[in-house]
Amino acid sequence: MPTKKKIDWTHTAKIEFNEEIIYWIDEKENYAYAERIINETEKALSFIAENPYSCTPTDYENIRKVFVLNRYTIFFKINQEDIRILYFFNKDDNPKKIKLY
Repeated sequence: MPTKKKIDWTHTAKIEFNEEIIYWIDEKENYAYAERIINETEKALSFIAENPYSCTPTDYENIRKVFVLNRYTIFFKINQEDIRILYFFNKDDNPKKIKLY
């Protein structure tokens, strides 16, 4: 069984994730969907921690991505000691907004 790596979020990734949750709660008043985002993200993070190399590679070295609910993409970097969540991206946003470094 593979070793489970520790997950660490960048400040930017935390902000992007929290803004999505706040949007669904405050703007859309859809608590159920906000909860679903949280639950599906937790499942994705668990998968990443155990199987980081099974996720889709990007054009950047050691950076991979995983999809959540066909709407979000989690970009992460595999380090020797941990996995760093770099960005939580909503597919409706401008892709030029993504900053992986």
